[in-house]
Amino acid sequence: MWTRLELKLRAKQILKNTYWKAFAASLVLSFATGGGLSFNWKFNSGDMSKEFSNIDANIIFPVVAIIAIVAIIIITFSLLISIFVGGPLEVGGQKFFVKNQQEDSNLKYLGAGFSKETYFNVVLTIFLRNLYIVLWSLLLIIPGIVKSYAYRMVPYILTENPGMKASEAINLSERMTKGHKGDIFVLDLSFIGWIILGLLAFFIGIIFVFPYINSTNAELYLKLKGIALSKGIANGNEFVVN
Repeated sequence: MWTRLELKLRAKQILKNTYWKAFAASLVLSFATGGGLSFNWKFNSGDMSKEFSNIDANIIFPVVAIIAIVAIIIITFSLLISIFVGGPLEVGGQKFFVKNQQEDSNLKYLGAGFSKETYFNVVLTIFLRNLYIVLWSLLLIIPGIVKSYAYRMVPYILTENPGMKASEAINLSERMTKGHKGDIFVLDLSFIGWIILGLLAFFIGIIFVFPYINSTNAELYLKLKGIALSKGIANGNEFVVN
């Protein structure tokens, strides 16, 4: 088994010599998982109603139509970037952290998800993982959360076997996390203090916490992989590049 203390101590040990590389990789992961793209729209209904009351309807409708079209273009573009760039970047970022835990801190791993041989498989697998989580979340929020933990290891699995079929990677992740989801949830909660401190530091300090969180999660993957192999839940061939 594993403990939170064990994972965090190992992460801290590794980060002593590789923190800034891990920091750079964390920025890439933040972008890949949505942290780098956000759109904030603020409207004051009172002011808007006054403004529109003085504008001819023939002017309003074309303007609204243009705004709607622009919004659709932005959303579509962001979605495409998330699918075709974000997915491979997530796998590459996680590969860096897995290798970093094994004391191989080379930033070249950030581009691993863009290998021409396995690129589209990586894109499809991460897309399906995200889609399944969304669909489960449509039922109720709890099933969505549970499945997000069940599929947590998918990008890590792809770091070692990027050619694995999406269904197999998702199934393997479910097997690896079975019986551990509650402990992983508590592990996530254990970072809340650090996250709050980061937010208090002008909301920017949180990015300096990401390397610690990502390193701990990479160590978690290695532990779960070891457990899965030792208990026959998985076989060595599943973690070998096809």
